[in-house]
Parts: sequence; structure tokens; C-alpha cells
Amino acid sequence: MATYPYDAIPNSTTIAFASMADKKPDRGYSYDREYNIITFESEAGYERRSLRSRRPKRSYKLEYTNVNGLVRQAIENFYVARSGALESFVLDLAHVGDSGTIYVRFDGALSITEVRSGLGAASDIYNISFDLIETYT
Repeated sequence: MATYPYDAIPNSTTIAFASMADKKPDRGYSYDREYNIITFESEAGYERRSLRSRRPKRSYKLEYTNVNGLVRQAIENFYVARSGALESFVLDLAHVGDSGTIYVRFDGALSITEVRSGLGAASDIYNISFDLIETYT
């Protein structure tokens, strides 16, 4: 099973950039916690709620601003290798300033915006954001 950020590498590995382990996301990352609740509503309007699981699912929104083309290539390669939201992977929480690891998958599309075009992959500047949601597999 792949581990983010260590397995996110660009096509051409350079000495200056080997993996995403060295590039941290922006400090303002988002973190949510949601419980999976089953809601039963009768025809008379009564409502009954119960927990499907006592474990909440955590979700993260990571953003990388003003990164070069090698970082974009590494993140995009990792996203394509997981087939988007199909395959789960291990997220090392030390990458976002927490401890431990969790199983996550991509939740939605990978957003890549070109900020400035340069002469090559190392000089192009991008903003990248994506959502991750916890899985139990």
C-alpha cells in the first residue's frame, strides 16, 4: 500500500526534490470530523437516530501554494496511480503536523491552477488543493 507523502515522486527525480516528504502543505489546512448517523423518520414525523459506528471519519483539505512543476508532477502522479478516489492509501500525519498514520482516499478532483509559466517544470509555479477522507481499509 502506498504512503503519502513518501511515495509521491515526480517523473524525473532530481537531487533537489526526491519526494513530497520535504514539502509541507500550507499551514491553514482544514480538518473535519463527522459521525455516520442512521436516521429513521416515520410517516407521523417521529425521528430516531443511531450511530452506525462510534469512530468518526476524519477529512482533510490540503493546499500547496506557489509550488514548482516538480511538486505538481509528484502530486499528480500519486493521484493518477491511485486512480483518483478509487484506491486508498496511508497518510503519514506527521506531514500535516500530527502523529500517527491513517488510511485515506482522495475525495473529489485534484485542483491544479497555474500561477506563472516558466521555461520548464522547475520554473513553473502552481497552486494545488485536494481533499482526503478517512477509510477503514
